Amino acid sequence: MSHGQTVRGRHTGGARGLSALATITSAFAAVSLAGSAWRARRTGVRVAPPAESSTFVPPEPTGIVGRLDETQRRVAPLSFAAGVFKKFSDDGGGQMAAQLTYSGFLSLFPLLLVLTTVLGYILSGHPGLQDRVLHSALVQFPIIGDQLGSNVSSLKGSVPALIVGVLGAMWGGLGVTKAAQEVVANVWMVPRRARPGFLPRLGKAVAVLATLGVGLAATSLATAAGSQLVPIGWAGRVAAVGASTVVATVFFAFAFKLLMPVRIGWREALPGAATAAVGWQILLLFGTALVQHQLRGATQSYGFFGIVLGLLAWVALLSTVFVLSAEVNAVYAHRLWPRSLATPGLTPDDRRALTALARVEERAKGERVEVSFADPTSEPPDAAEG
Repeated sequence: MSHGQTVRGRHTGGARGLSALATITSAFAAVSLAGSAWRARRTGVRVAPPAESSTFVPPEPTGIVGRLDETQRRVAPLSFAAGVFKKFSDDGGGQMAAQLTYSGFLSLFPLLLVLTTVLGYILSGHPGLQDRVLHSALVQFPIIGDQLGSNVSSLKGSVPALIVGVLGAMWGGLGVTKAAQEVVANVWMVPRRARPGFLPRLGKAVAVLATLGVGLAATSLATAAGSQLVPIGWAGRVAAVGASTVVATVFFAFAFKLLMPVRIGWREALPGAATAAVGWQILLLFGTALVQHQLRGATQSYGFFGIVLGLLAWVALLSTVFVLSAEVNAVYAHRLWPRSLATPGLTPDDRRALTALARVEERAKGERVEVSFADPTSEPPDAAEG
């Protein structure tokens, strides 16, 4: 047997091993998702927050804040945007984005290792195509894409060792999808008692990871196809960005549905998915200039640490876009607008949001948290602090 036949046999065995691994993973994810759906129906958890628990209507704010508040309540787009940012603040959106940034940073390199390994075996006979596909995915990371591609190589070895290595890298890369599940559940105010267990969460993490991987590849292909079909110029750029945005919206919507611990419809997932897709395109178009401005001179001063700072900045931007997109879905599905800009002027939607936010901490099966709102003018000034 010649050396070429040996290499082809090894690549064929590796491809079969990866195919079997993908089949087992898909089956496990499907069973886990089915179990999660059954659990959601069994617990009877509602997606919408409960009705307001008090009929008390506090006084409206006055002054400049009061006039701004009155204006944003009258204009639907402004009241919806204010509702999204108010809920982002209530949920601690900055802290959730930081948690997602940390998990995403730690998960990125194992996932790149899996990507290069899979491409190395599937496209073993086409090194040129393998290089183009890899760099079309890495181009989604401005500034740092070239450095990532030159510093990450594929796994080598026998089929059993390869499968073990891929599984280990995937386990390390699942951290970001697990963190995303926690973020989405908190944003949607799902009580902790109704969230799925370890195995359903693991199955969802695998399914979301596969969905985002395919979506990243499809977005790259859509961008390349759009630029090829239309003559170079503004028309070609608009067509490429439009095609990429549509593809990204579909995959983001599917990912949001998978991440939710309870069932939601496509109508409840599409607003946030469109927001995430548009935000993704804006970051691709202008994120490079923004990160370059923040890191001006950092690479010369800190060397490779400047690249790490660029990676952290880019992942932080993506995480913030993701959290805001999840907030868009939650506000739209729960109809949580108009909200008040000042605490003394709580609207019915303010009380509904705050009630549901408190009930997130229900942990035991029979535990129920009750919320009431008293007249703030009838309490001593330091009553809330005590």
